[in-house]
Amino acid sequence: MKDFLKKFPLIIGILSFVILKIGLKIMPADNGYGGTIGRLVVAAICILIMWPVVGNLWLKFPGGGWKEAFKAYFYALIILAVGAIAMTVYMLFINNNHPDNLVGKFISLFLHCLSIGIVEEVVFRRGLFYMAVLQFPKMKNKAMWMAVISSFIFGFVHVMNNLSWDATAIVSALGKTVVTGSFGFIMCASLLDGQNLWASSLIHGLNDFFPMTLTIFMGITTVGSYVNTSAGGKSPVIELLENLWPLIISVPAIIISVKSIRKYDMENNCTE
Repeated sequence: MKDFLKKFPLIIGILSFVILKIGLKIMPADNGYGGTIGRLVVAAICILIMWPVVGNLWLKFPGGGWKEAFKAYFYALIILAVGAIAMTVYMLFINNNHPDNLVGKFISLFLHCLSIGIVEEVVFRRGLFYMAVLQFPKMKNKAMWMAVISSFIFGFVHVMNNLSWDATAIVSALGKTVVTGSFGFIMCASLLDGQNLWASSLIHGLNDFFPMTLTIFMGITTVGSYVNTSAGGKSPVIELLENLWPLIISVPAIIISVKSIRKYDMENNCTE
């Protein structure tokens, strides 16, 4: 069985994705501790089924490569952090919005986002992306191709359950697929550069956490649909603009990531 899985590692990547989808159907959807624990259990199961193929690859804690993992996206995290701090200050001291148990809610939200980062990096980067790279050892530019394909899948699964023919929804779905997929591409490079799953998971968690801090002051505990519609009062143009700014912020990181993945392909003789 072990030899079979090493010969067809992509099966493990696909199986990990299926396990994640099943887990999402079962676990709580809110940002409480139940969902956090559920995602960590799913991540642990996926790591176990990958073990015959890659063992403890990238799992040593704390491991090295933290600087390398953060190099492409660090500036974007700083921008998001500054925005989150500014919004928190505004809500607390100008808007006089003081939620109960504020520290506890910040901790709960951070753990929620970190668990999302861990399970999605395990499934989409260590699973679909890297297992696909292993599946096609002689393919030209294999890491680049698999980063693009797995990142498109990563972006699409975030909107696939909320698709409709509404004009705003179409623009929203396309925009969020591109934005989320671009982040997935950056994380592929982060994992190859840092070779540290925990560093990549922290980047992913912080990327979700900083923008979501506003939900604490709005009393939102469950993330709604990723896809907006005209029913919410937004026009396709407004939705396009709202999806454009995070993509613009990500451009330098995407460029750095392209170079990193290209370097991996060159070092592994995958460019000839």
